[in-house]
Amino acid sequence: MCSSDLHIDVEFMETFYDGNDVFKVKMISMFMEKSPSYMNDINEHLGQQNWGDLAALAHKFKASIDFVGARNLKKVVNEIEKNAKDGNVGLITSLVASANSIWNEVLIELQSELLTIKSE
Repeated sequence: MCSSDLHIDVEFMETFYDGNDVFKVKMISMFMEKSPSYMNDINEHLGQQNWGDLAALAHKFKASIDFVGARNLKKVVNEIEKNAKDGNVGLITSLVASANSIWNEVLIELQSELLTIKSE
């Protein structure tokens, strides 16, 4: 897979963690542990049409996303937050579907990154 096809920015993580694989593994593991509840809650808020909580949760989730360099996911979550705040609810369903899809791919890429780190 070409690096441009990836959802995580491995080069960003190399720079951000400055070669500290222990911290990098910790942050990736934490994201993989906590992000399912974020995504579950995002889906729940969508289902309940709870736009205020959806916007707040999306905002909170962006910080976690930054630690793993998942820029595509952050863009979509940012759009979810913006549209939920602005009341543009027509786009939110497709944005959440997109976030779910990208997030699943991010998890696969992060798992692969963990295996690469552990094999070095």
